[in-house]
Amino acid sequence: MKKGLIITLIIIILAVGGIAMIFFTTTVSPESIAISEVNIGDEKILIKGSIAESGSSYSGEKIWQKDGVLYISIKSKLVNFGNSFDKFNISLEKKDYGDFSEVVLIKDDNKRTIWSK
Repeated sequence: MKKGLIITLIIIILAVGGIAMIFFTTTVSPESIAISEVNIGDEKILIKGSIAESGSSYSGEKIWQKDGVLYISIKSKLVNFGNSFDKFNISLEKKDYGDFSEVVLIKDDNKRTIWSK
């Protein structure tokens, strides 16, 4: 009886951990992002690239502007079932972010400039 309870507990812990990993996202390091295009037009901002980390799948981004710098954090899922989408295409309205002179990929204190005036 005790052995069955321990096995059941282990299975439950593994199942909960597996489900959590499916939904868990992380910020990708700027060094692990390959940028293929940055186009800052009068009205639109277009950024194309891909994630170079093995097994990671693009899941979105967080974007904000501060002190004339447009910061972008790229998010990825660690576990992906099915198609792996490592490429991304970010299209933004320039008016939503005000005036900026630099675009920077960021994760914590790790930054990489991908465009500047």
